[in-house]
Amino acid sequence: MNILFAVHQFFPNHYTGTERVVLNLCKQFRRMGHSVTVLTYGLLETSGFRTEGNCYVKEYGFESIRVVSVRHIQMTTEVSFSVFDNDIEQFCDGFLARENFDIIHVCHPMRVGSVIRSAKKRNIPVILTSTDFWLMCPRGIGVTPGMVLCRGSTDGKMCYEQCYGGPWEEKIAKRFRDSWEVFRSVNRVVCATEFLKGMYEAQGYAKDIVINRFGTDYNNIVPNARMYDEKSELKLGYLSYFSFHKGAHILVDAFCRAGCPNLTLVIYGETSGDKDYLAQLTVLGKKCLKIEYRGKYSYEDLPVMLNDLDIVVLPSLWWENSPLVLLSSLAHDVPAIVSDLGGMTENIKNCVNGFAFRTGDAEDLARIIKEIGNNPTILNTLKKQISHPPRIEAEAFFYEQMYESLVSALNDGHKTDPLVQEPVHAPQITETPADPVVRQVPPSSATIEEIQKKYGTSFVMDLHPNDAMYQFLVNHPDINDPMGEYFKSGESMLVEFREILADQKIDIHSIDSFLDFASGYGRFTRFLIFSIPSKAVTVCDIDKNAVDFCREKFKTDGFYSSVDPNDSTVRKKYDVIWVASLFSHLSLKWWKMWLTKLSGLLNPNGILIFSTHGCHCYELLDETTKQKISRPEEGFFFFGQSELDNLSKDVYGTTYVTEKFVRNFIEKHGLGKVTGYYPVKLWSFQDVYVLKKEHVPQPGQENP
Repeated sequence: MNILFAVHQFFPNHYTGTERVVLNLCKQFRRMGHSVTVLTYGLLETSGFRTEGNCYVKEYGFESIRVVSVRHIQMTTEVSFSVFDNDIEQFCDGFLARENFDIIHVCHPMRVGSVIRSAKKRNIPVILTSTDFWLMCPRGIGVTPGMVLCRGSTDGKMCYEQCYGGPWEEKIAKRFRDSWEVFRSVNRVVCATEFLKGMYEAQGYAKDIVINRFGTDYNNIVPNARMYDEKSELKLGYLSYFSFHKGAHILVDAFCRAGCPNLTLVIYGETSGDKDYLAQLTVLGKKCLKIEYRGKYSYEDLPVMLNDLDIVVLPSLWWENSPLVLLSSLAHDVPAIVSDLGGMTENIKNCVNGFAFRTGDAEDLARIIKEIGNNPTILNTLKKQISHPPRIEAEAFFYEQMYESLVSALNDGHKTDPLVQEPVHAPQITETPADPVVRQVPPSSATIEEIQKKYGTSFVMDLHPNDAMYQFLVNHPDINDPMGEYFKSGESMLVEFREILADQKIDIHSIDSFLDFASGYGRFTRFLIFSIPSKAVTVCDIDKNAVDFCREKFKTDGFYSSVDPNDSTVRKKYDVIWVASLFSHLSLKWWKMWLTKLSGLLNPNGILIFSTHGCHCYELLDETTKQKISRPEEGFFFFGQSELDNLSKDVYGTTYVTEKFVRNFIEKHGLGKVTGYYPVKLWSFQDVYVLKKEHVPQPGQENP
């Protein structure tokens, strides 16, 4: 599917919770084979725009995500107040006419809400995920200027009387009419918490709101494994920006009141905001010495930060929905103390996996802090009872089913007038006289058009009839477009490969030699050569036809493999070796031999990227199957079965390994250093490891 996400602001200039939700979903949908675009508003941007109507527009990429940023030529003072805007709607009309989006997912309608009207004109389904109170509260936080919590106003009267006043009465009335229009126009409304759902339903804005909790990307999660005794020194953490409604002053006051000598309060946050409030915090914090201000942090810093903290505190004075900091803390096995309001208590159960204190009550918070300081072992119990937030995969799969349902319903209603287009360049199935007769399914025109739109007509769409991966999809009863699924799978591998390189701080353009080991018939290679020149790529497989096919079609180098790595005489070294779904199938003997062999083919500082079945896969098996699995070493599980005629089940089957087994083997045999571990990464199923060949300087050489 071609999905458009609409959000009020986006990376790199904006990077708080909703923006992260959108980015994580975009990356996950890319991994699942979908095409994604983000439509956002360029609130802080001034360069790189072109003029379109009464708007400036520009496109850019962020972490491989296509972003379309629009802004007014003359920005009004109400740009963040109004739900709809004529100039933005005019742009969206043209934008949607040029694109071919199947679904539009609005994750925050501020500044970009007009896309809903444009979508309705073109009969494109729209999903609204509400992440806060902006549609029912122009201030967005459900708190009056006098810091009184507000449960909403159906007609805007309370907004006019308590927050705006003056000439705003008609503007507020119109805004609330527009909010009602949003809920009438979209096809589904989704919230991440029962609390926010209840707020909207109580005001009558929508019914049948669906709950889909925010997912966490566990690729870089490093669980905090620290345990505590009676003498443990503890660090409490505050990780947010500095604004009165976030309640940092409540925490500082409570921490000073608690007066525990074994506790330190560590405060992270952007310091360029409210200077008066920061000054108030500084004065308040002078009552005690053990407060550290560490300034701004990035999302990528969270694993290190949360492994340095023992408990996180969210002392908010407003209706928090499902804050990213809280979800990240729980994912890292760090308990939390939260105010007892909003959606936070749906994640934190008092005295179970954290504590909830009376909102705004510094004395009550001080009581909890002192209790923890006097008995740090409380944290051991809390940590054991943490329920981890859902994975980003689960959140995305939920949405995917919703998308498919809406698109299918739309298509069913238009079967009498289908739009049929012939492919510009139909792919050919390469055949040889000796090949067996196999089922062939012609590709959909949509598949051809999507691929050619991204990669041009030079993309190799030819398939070999012996390609086992393709034939599996062809014979699957639930797959109508096997070629489309085949290409999505291959493209997702490229997306994940590029994400890993970015995480490893490796420029893809610096790779001079790449080995695609166990390459098959080029499911991945045909995409790879659009990022790395084919002359720098080598393919290798035990199937000689596969190697010959890849060399001919993709113009790569290649060599044949064998069962025994000792039979290989290859002398060349590589900057990167990619091994997808081989170590998920080898028996123990050959698993060890091939990992040793391939690590030896790396250049100094080269990396080997390989995937495995983690033990989460093993846990999916039924008990009968588990009984058939051998366990030759701790952390290694093997079920001998082979669908390949040239491999016996003593060599090939289904393999499950623990992270500890992999790391121990690499360390014990001096194969290099594990610089990356990405659980449930490849195809959102297999774990991925990055092994780096450590450079050993020769005499006279300096350390790199």
